[in-house]
Amino acid sequence: MNLPSDFQLTREWIQRLYEIARSSISRAIPCRGVCGVCMLHSYQMIAELLEYHSRGPLTGGGYFFDTAPNRDPFISFNQRYPQLNTLLTNVPSYANRPGFGSTLVMLPQYEWTSSDTITTRSGRLLHARSLINSPPGSIWLGLLRGRDADGSTWGHAVPILRTSQGIVVIPTNSPTMSLNTYIRSLAPTMDPNEVINRLENGSTLTELTTIQPVRIYDIPFSLTVSTRDCTGDGDGRRGSGRYPTSSLINQCSGGRCILQ
Repeated sequence: MNLPSDFQLTREWIQRLYEIARSSISRAIPCRGVCGVCMLHSYQMIAELLEYHSRGPLTGGGYFFDTAPNRDPFISFNQRYPQLNTLLTNVPSYANRPGFGSTLVMLPQYEWTSSDTITTRSGRLLHARSLINSPPGSIWLGLLRGRDADGSTWGHAVPILRTSQGIVVIPTNSPTMSLNTYIRSLAPTMDPNEVINRLENGSTLTELTTIQPVRIYDIPFSLTVSTRDCTGDGDGRRGSGRYPTSSLINQCSGGRCILQ
């Protein structure tokens, strides 16, 4: 499940990614399960790139949360999708691989495949080369674990995009980063060492896992019955949030639904 091979991060797309990345608050670490702000940002970036690449980026709102600087994005996420928020919180209680499990919860319309967790630098360099050798338009969720100079450990998540010019590591959870710095950080690279350097971001990377969408699931039933929006797009793509009733299963104005 790739973007078009000629897809480029235009100024409009860069501005959109920047708005997502700075939708956070400094010196706070809100999370749901294993999903912190960086992972929520990554899901929104990947979802919007896959959903809107052919029509251009959103200028407001958001796929999972409403973008806004200096605001915890989980507030908007919980207000819009309270049940999804609960599911995400509970992932560690039933998933052996919580990062992969969280991805299945957040974007279940795609089939995903995960790399092994890579714990050696030589292995990470080899994996970076495989990303570089992937077709343009490929996109991954990168799950990182690392260690700072003082011995403290950290976890992070970023989208990784293969454009026709090289690999782009897209910064997340960057509430204080300037737009100019953000633009510079998105320069594509074909150097596997530089890919690892950007993932490390001044620290030492100890674990790397990448998760990639393979294809979109074809669910015929979803094209037949809907309690709100049978197009599968837009704000109504997750339905009305109400239980189905006979009065709600009807032919829509677009004439697509077959039940009347």
